[in-house]
Amino acid sequence: MDLEKQAAFLKRLALKSTVSLPLSKIVLLAKLISTLSADQVEALLKDPPSGKIEQNEIRSTLVERLADLDPKRAFEVAQNLGEKSLLVRVLSTVAEQDIKNALQLAQGLSKDQAKPVLISFFDELNTRPVAGSPEDMARGMAGLQAFKEFDFKAADGAYVGQTIGYLLAETAKTDPASAVLPIKSIMAELAANRKQDGDPSFPEDRIAKHVVNGAMNRLRQESSPQAASAFFEAIPDASKTAWMFNWEAQSLVRTGGGVEAAIALAEKQKDPAFIKEAAKGTWMGLALQDRQSAFSWIESLPKGPFRDGVLESVEWEGGFRSFDWSRPAASIAAGASLLSEQSRMDYYAAMISGGHFGPVRPTASELIPQLPISDDQKQSLYRRFAPIKAK
Repeated sequence: MDLEKQAAFLKRLALKSTVSLPLSKIVLLAKLISTLSADQVEALLKDPPSGKIEQNEIRSTLVERLADLDPKRAFEVAQNLGEKSLLVRVLSTVAEQDIKNALQLAQGLSKDQAKPVLISFFDELNTRPVAGSPEDMARGMAGLQAFKEFDFKAADGAYVGQTIGYLLAETAKTDPASAVLPIKSIMAELAANRKQDGDPSFPEDRIAKHVVNGAMNRLRQESSPQAASAFFEAIPDASKTAWMFNWEAQSLVRTGGGVEAAIALAEKQKDPAFIKEAAKGTWMGLALQDRQSAFSWIESLPKGPFRDGVLESVEWEGGFRSFDWSRPAASIAAGASLLSEQSRMDYYAAMISGGHFGPVRPTASELIPQLPISDDQKQSLYRRFAPIKAK
């Protein structure tokens, strides 16, 4: 199409609807815009034929095309248009080639823009490719004025740490042990920069865990189970978090050494929380393959933190299956699938004392009458959790 026909096409898309475009139109739009020159894209963004482009997909795709062709020009156009979302798209597009260049562009953000744009930028990278050196990322971040305003003890620190982890994941795919090595020095450098800015309390250990989480998430997202497992093994125990044992056990069941390997992972742990998470992942991996066999397997388990974790996983899986986390019905129904009276009673006792419900937690007296168990079994639970109600 010549420019006139392209403009007419964009006008038809932009005139009325502000809701999301159908996927077919997004694909067509992306193919069309990928043929435009930088001058054409800038003209459409600054002075669209319809007066204003209402569609977010159109504006975003146009500004990403300009960022591919001329990053600095795209950044200036997005700033002039005054839209945070477009600035985020420019930075994200540039970061796909090298995050160092994106952070250099971010130095041009105003004081009011800087922190909210950067937070949205790091959040956007959760679902986009990103390239570059993690060391360059940390130095580039420390060189920004907004670095002084980030609260590294809260979500700000998670965003920065996870992004460094996404970059480390690329190294972890081929050399997991080497990917772990820079984390300590990167944390020390960030801490030193914060100290220079007057904050001596940079939480190095916490941010290091966010880095590891980011790398693990990226490896799992990209279906690299062998690399993820090797990276998991290379991580110092102090930097591991409980959920990692859940995902590692699931991965072992589904793509690695099977249930025996997942159990061995749990047996090596001293922390009961890690044992429980490994147990949750083991049962979930089994349930995704053969749910009935997974319930039968529970009956072979001795009491202890591993079995407790498995029963907790039954509750989580029930919520996932029903998409209902706000009421106890899903948890109660999940427990009814257990094959023995003892398993059901242990499950419901755990559910009453620590079940995963919505913000308004039912009392034991409210939960027990709803359970699909005998009156004698209910009385047993009343005596344990609501003795004033027991007969």
